[in-house]
Amino acid sequence: MAKSSVQKRVIRGIIAFIGFALFFLTLAYAPFPGGAAGVVLRNNQAKGIDATPLIYSDLENYNEIEKGLWQMKQAANAAKHNSAGKTSD
Repeated sequence: MAKSSVQKRVIRGIIAFIGFALFFLTLAYAPFPGGAAGVVLRNNQAKGIDATPLIYSDLENYNEIEKGLWQMKQAANAAKHNSAGKTSD
């Protein structure tokens, strides 16, 4: 009895899922790499440094920075609008 194409796709999907799960589990429990990257990772772990991408977005004065950027954008738009309205003689 031949398997239908749906059954084959389901089986391939399950095998792919298991493969990805094994791959990520291997990465999670693998030792630190050697070289400069390994030194940095070991240092971060030893000192408890959380070097996720969120560290760059966690600013204490973010609201002030955002307000300043908004004001600069408004000023640039106003200057652009004013210079576009001028004509040369």
